[in-house]
Amino acid sequence: MPAYGPLPERASDASDATPDGAAPGAEPVPGDDAALLESASRKMHHHDGKGCLEDLARVSVQTAATRGLQLMRAQCGMLVGRCQAGKKVLADYYVAQTNMSVARAEQTAERMGAIYCRGGDSTPRDRLLRAQHELQNGAYLDPRTDCEANVQLIRKLAPKVSARDEEDSAVTAVPKSLYHMGASCHARAGDCQAAWRTFRENYPKEVLAKVTPDMRDTIMRSNFDSLVQRCKGATLP
Repeated sequence: MPAYGPLPERASDASDATPDGAAPGAEPVPGDDAALLESASRKMHHHDGKGCLEDLARVSVQTAATRGLQLMRAQCGMLVGRCQAGKKVLADYYVAQTNMSVARAEQTAERMGAIYCRGGDSTPRDRLLRAQHELQNGAYLDPRTDCEANVQLIRKLAPKVSARDEEDSAVTAVPKSLYHMGASCHARAGDCQAAWRTFRENYPKEVLAKVTPDMRDTIMRSNFDSLVQRCKGATLP
């Protein structure tokens, strides 16, 4: 199981690179562009933004000017804390090159930010969407060890982030789905006790508002078995 830590408040290496990606005082060193791009891409996918930017700073001027490199540089910039600039580069690209509307381009760039943004100038909204992305990953794809850290971060940030409008489901859906998404993350990691605790603590209160106290646990347990299949039938407190 991959090990994950709590989401960082700041990117520790955000100030260690210049806007062009090179370390302060470093001169670009000519190299094999193909090898440098392969290395930069690998580092980006391993969330090494600083290393990615250093590789990109060494490619030839002609290669550096290409659209693909601008996008990679934006994504690697997000990894070292330059979230807002990275999202703008991506949104501008989608509008100019794919004929997206401005609104759709910004939403698409925001979804990319949920994957790549780390600390730095990330807004509470950016951090909320990133925590949601990480929790979804743990619930439906990869076992993780940071389920509870993401649940708690969402609980902390959700009241502080206002939806832009009634269609802003990226924000409005977060609290409503937290109980089963957080539980599913714990369940995929093999911890049904934590899954049940998270399910109960975050279960929508309005659903049980008119239910008699003696029926509440019965209803929650039935819904738990239905929504968190990995823990169905597990012995719970």
